[in-house]
Amino acid sequence: MKILIILFSLLTVNAHAKKITSSTLQGKVLAQNCNGPAQIWISQKSTLLYQAEAPLNATFEFHLLPGEYEIVGNTIDNCLAKQTFTIAKDEIKKITLELLKKAGL
Repeated sequence: MKILIILFSLLTVNAHAKKITSSTLQGKVLAQNCNGPAQIWISQKSTLLYQAEAPLNATFEFHLLPGEYEIVGNTIDNCLAKQTFTIAKDEIKKITLELLKKAGL
């Protein structure tokens, strides 16, 4: 009898657990006159959440909670892209991260 009560309690807790859903950021790294690969960072309020590496002219994907983020891409030869974006619940957001050579470097 105790086993059935515990099992029922676990099932009830799982049925009422808050469903956490994530959104998807899909992007492409574009770069001309840059040497890859690109380092990509995703941050929120100055906190680094993800760091990844992607070949130039390739695609990437991150799964994020709804909110406002900053994405930065950089290559070894100082090509840089930086942008902020907001993603909503269950949204599939598409961005292009166009890396440009920083002047004077």
